[in-house]
Amino acid sequence: MKKFYALAAASFLGVSALAQTTYSVTFQVDMGSATINSNGVHVAGSFQSWSPSTTSLTQVGTSSIYSTTVTVNAGQLEYKFLNGNAWGDDESVPAPIQVGTNGNSNRWAVISQDTTLPAVMFGGAAPAGQKAIQFKVDMALQTVSSDSVHVAGNFQGWDPAKSQMVNFDGVHRYIAYVGKTDSTYFKFINGNGWSVVESVPSACQASSAGILQGDNRFYIDTLSSIYEVCYSQCGPCTVVPTYDITINVDVSSLTACSMIDSVTLAGPINGWGGELMTDPDGDGVYSISYLNVDSGDFQFKARYHLAGATNWEGGGNKIVVVSSDSVVAPRCFGNDTYGPCPTTPPTADVTFIVDFTQASFTPADTVYLMGNFTQWSANAIPMVAHSQAGQYIATVAQYCPGTMEYR
Repeated sequence: MKKFYALAAASFLGVSALAQTTYSVTFQVDMGSATINSNGVHVAGSFQSWSPSTTSLTQVGTSSIYSTTVTVNAGQLEYKFLNGNAWGDDESVPAPIQVGTNGNSNRWAVISQDTTLPAVMFGGAAPAGQKAIQFKVDMALQTVSSDSVHVAGNFQGWDPAKSQMVNFDGVHRYIAYVGKTDSTYFKFINGNGWSVVESVPSACQASSAGILQGDNRFYIDTLSSIYEVCYSQCGPCTVVPTYDITINVDVSSLTACSMIDSVTLAGPINGWGGELMTDPDGDGVYSISYLNVDSGDFQFKARYHLAGATNWEGGGNKIVVVSSDSVVAPRCFGNDTYGPCPTTPPTADVTFIVDFTQASFTPADTVYLMGNFTQWSANAIPMVAHSQAGQYIATVAQYCPGTMEYR
């Protein structure tokens, strides 16, 4: 069973704001094969005025892991381990898990409950056999949700509300520890639900690297590292130009033989909630327009509604690259390529004849025709005797062209 650890459990509200709340924190460090200093193993940090000799760790059984439990104020804390009890004995913390701002090379955690920190390797980024990924997303171009910013992925069960990121000066962070060979797929969320998930540009989607993980972001390196981007972008935050766009979806193949109640478009632009499309001229092509859309990928799917049921078109998200004011060519509902739906032939009568002359029995009562067009036995059609002896006949009137399954 794969295991992961996470440090960013809650938004940093400031130590002063939470000064009255304290929690127990267990620090752990794996000393591996290092020779233990005769002065012992220690941890120093913001929770104890950075004293290198005050807080000692005790060996856990006969293992290479040393630990101690202390009481700290809620909020952000920084720390380092020492193989000894003086500065100079302190570890060199790898860049992927450092605070990183203004040259700060300390480890960090945000405490909002009693916490046991993972047993990282001394001077290492992660526990033995694992790697650390520090997710960093710049929210400078976004209005941050009151539900905070989250990251969700296969490393934590794709739960949009589980892994809250910590705000360091507008850049939200989260550290996850996963197996060294694990491939990690994820998305950032401005809030705590899938309706407010980011739209990942195609250039940094897993699918762009030939990985069958759709429009998710990905990290497949075996080394610990920092994954840092602007929200909904592939690199640092860049103010992008905006344009007007009109999307057209052809549903004439659906309306040729039946009615639909409405057509909606859903995507990141409306939290995947759907907005009504219109067909003023009744030609089966439904449209919707948006103003001031960010340039780049515009993702969406169309849906049609009938008798209270919502029917999504199949396949992956449909993507339009916005680089100018655009009226997008019609695309047939469910297709990934542009162009109108094929012309649907007119309805026609379909006649079925079954011959019983070679059968080992003669029907005593009634012969029925049933199929997907009758909901099988629910609306089976009685067949009547044909002009040819031993044959029975039934006609399905004005059937819409398509595939019929029957017996």
